[in-house]
Amino acid sequence: MDIRKADPYEADSHAVREREERSRSCGRDASLSVHIASELMRSYDKHDKCGLVWIPRVVAYRCRTCGISPCMSICRECFHRGDHSTHDFNMFLSQAGGACDCGDNSVMKEDG
Repeated sequence: MDIRKADPYEADSHAVREREERSRSCGRDASLSVHIASELMRSYDKHDKCGLVWIPRVVAYRCRTCGISPCMSICRECFHRGDHSTHDFNMFLSQAGGACDCGDNSVMKEDG
């Protein structure tokens, strides 16, 4: 009869691996839930302004064809959603953060 004591560290490492796997799957579920909630909230949002606020070192765009102000900037999503392909625009890396002006008629042409 072989009587060996179980290695307590092996049991602990198995429990740790199980917790890590549950955490990873919960993280996937949580990020999916956040994405679904975000899309649902956007479906009820009927205003014309984007208003997204971003932190430094985020890519944004300026469209000189649509803009009234040289400081006007739009987020990547609004830029791609609009048809700016034939416009005079530039892409830039925001140095201090900013906010999307999409739909703001005080800095953009109404048809922009």
